[in-house]
Amino acid sequence: MALFKAVGTHDAAAMASLAEALLAKTHELPSGHRQYLVTAGMAGHLARGDRAAAAALWDRSAKDVDGTTDLALRLLHAHAVPPAAH
Repeated sequence: MALFKAVGTHDAAAMASLAEALLAKTHELPSGHRQYLVTAGMAGHLARGDRAAAAALWDRSAKDVDGTTDLALRLLHAHAVPPAAH
């Protein structure tokens, strides 16, 4: 619930930290739920101006985002990873 509150109030720092914490301990969640956590975490990192942390989260979450067609998540990836690295 804390993550939903952070997203609703646009609390970037809380979004990033809560999503990262949930991803670290909830390995049994369905892929769609894990993608939501990756999306919230990356959005939080990017809103704070921390592209490196957003890119690192993407990299750590490869099994959850590989092949995703989620446009929002792909857009976050584009903002996190420099064009030469695509």
